[in-house]
Amino acid sequence: IKDFSEQTYSAAFESMFTIVRKEYAFNDIEGKAPDWDALYAEIAPRIAAAEADEDARAFYLALRDFTLAFKDGHVGLNGGSIQDELVTEAVAGG
Repeated sequence: IKDFSEQTYSAAFESMFTIVRKEYAFNDIEGKAPDWDALYAEIAPRIAAAEADEDARAFYLALRDFTLAFKDGHVGLNGGSIQDELVTEAVAGG
């Protein structure tokens, strides 16, 4: 497990992205690996905005969308309390 918790949102994303892009197990299997350049272009600005706004929820949502770009059930994200809050909001009655 790599721990990037001491880094800024942008630095942590850069560290994680560099490793995943290089080491993703299904890089050579057509249809499994995402379009790395397009994915980075989509997610990196959202990470930077979350950092600028000090918005942990936006950071989580950007990372969630990053993981959803993979067609692989082994790729996921544990969003902790932020994920719990979003699920509660999504399913709460009113």
